[in-house]
Amino acid sequence: MDHEAGTIVWPNGADVDPDTLYEEAHRSPRLSPGQYIVHAEELWLASPHRLSFDSRYFGAVPRTPS
Repeated sequence: MDHEAGTIVWPNGADVDPDTLYEEAHRSPRLSPGQYIVHAEELWLASPHRLSFDSRYFGAVPRTPS
């Protein structure tokens, strides 16, 4: 987080406004509530932060980049 700029700092250097991410996340369909199987080679990403764009929107992610 770049507190001075008020943006999230991404590893690839992208500069994305958190409000833009929040708006996009709320336009995107969420997964249906329920139980999901996360395999050993996957991660389920979740955050309590209100701007979180995580596995509740796009499901489990690969543990290592493909």
